[in-house]
Amino acid sequence: QFLQIHKCDFIQFCNDDKHVDLIDGIRQGKKKTIYPILHWILSNHEYLIKRSYLSSFLMPIDVPVDYLNEINNSNLEELVDTYKELQLEFVEVHKQHESTSSTGRRPLSEIFQTTKQLKAIKQNLLKKLEREKSQKKMNE
Repeated sequence: QFLQIHKCDFIQFCNDDKHVDLIDGIRQGKKKTIYPILHWILSNHEYLIKRSYLSSFLMPIDVPVDYLNEINNSNLEELVDTYKELQLEFVEVHKQHESTSSTGRRPLSEIFQTTKQLKAIKQNLLKKLEREKSQKKMNE
């Protein structure tokens, strides 16, 4: 079920016989079944983390129809509508966040590392310049 929910490539196109074989292979721990699944999970790790994070906010609430149809539960219907509106707002905010975070911002640790490297290069160049100056004075 995990593989189906997360749209695993080789699970989507399984017919009933292959599906039963897949489940049996997982239960028995067959390498031919487990290794491709592990490969898919590990190669799509970032995607699966993101999808799991988003799913916790975007899962629909299943409210029984009996409760929604009752006259006294108009408040419940309003709450469900508000929840759906908030989900749509979350989707928009998340899209904005994704677009701004992918516009070329670098992690702070990477910036600090680059700064350290540039300072080291600067020191090396200053030392080299001093050596050149001292050699020039000696040659004159």
